[in-house]
Amino acid sequence: MVGLLALAYVVLASLSALMATPAAKWCAELLAVQASASNKPCHASWRSIIPNANRPLHGGTEKTLRMTGYDRDVPNFVSQWGQDWWIWQNHAQYRKEPGFFVDLASNDAMWASNTYFLEQCLGWRGLCIEPNPVHHERIRAERKCTLVPSCVSDAAKTIEMILPDSFHGGAARVVKQQSDLRLARNKKPVQMECRTLRSILHEHKVKHIDFMSLDIEGHEPEAMSTLKLDHGGEHGVTIDVVSAETNSSAAYWRAGNYRHYSPKGMEQVFLRPGYQMPIEEAGKPILWPAEVPTCSAELKAESKARSMDPVMAAAIRAKEARAKAKARV
Repeated sequence: MVGLLALAYVVLASLSALMATPAAKWCAELLAVQASASNKPCHASWRSIIPNANRPLHGGTEKTLRMTGYDRDVPNFVSQWGQDWWIWQNHAQYRKEPGFFVDLASNDAMWASNTYFLEQCLGWRGLCIEPNPVHHERIRAERKCTLVPSCVSDAAKTIEMILPDSFHGGAARVVKQQSDLRLARNKKPVQMECRTLRSILHEHKVKHIDFMSLDIEGHEPEAMSTLKLDHGGEHGVTIDVVSAETNSSAAYWRAGNYRHYSPKGMEQVFLRPGYQMPIEEAGKPILWPAEVPTCSAELKAESKARSMDPVMAAAIRAKEARAKAKARV
């Protein structure tokens, strides 16, 4: 009962605060579906763009969606491997207040973002650390996080980086060896001035991080090397939950006695020693994407009924009518 009341509180508080934002419709629909699934956990799809956010796609992804038609029965999460769904199911839905995140590095403002949902739908605050200027305008315009337009390394120094020139072109990469240049596809390295993570968190007076998204293409050990974990003092920082793309930073977290999970179909997860996820505090096991089915047909039908977009609803009905007519032939 307590969990359901907390969930209702989060949903109602989030929706009332977000109705004026461009993502309000998506948040409302997505949270409504998740609320209805609270007693039978499921996950909506991810790795696709939010249709009603009108973001341009390019290449194979957009062509595929246009050819097949994108029937948005269930509003989708946007992270690449379901990290936003995971943090919602196991953490955020049990909280009564918004949390704080650090996104290192943010990449695009929304596309494949691990923190967009937390910020836009749940009111979380955070730092979006992103060195690539191609992303800065949209982060400033469409996100509420504090943009830190810098690369992060083991010291304040100049390094060479490969910077993709489009929002869907992949993450910025530090040039460490010749193979990095081959991956760059004829792009010239750019000289970038890096800061330490310690100095960034100190500047923004960050002492506690509820969720850190860590994905900087293998440069994680250097980026984390200056940070003291939960040691108190001027620069001590507590980090509860970390989602990291690869194992490159595993030694750092294990040295801090973090619990390490390597779930199927998701990034690496590290949990602070002694820390219990809110779902664990509620007496339930941590949920992982591979263990949880996708949302059922009943939830899809419910999502359609909740649709706030008459044009989308009409398109869905027309598509279903065409399918039925074709089946009768």
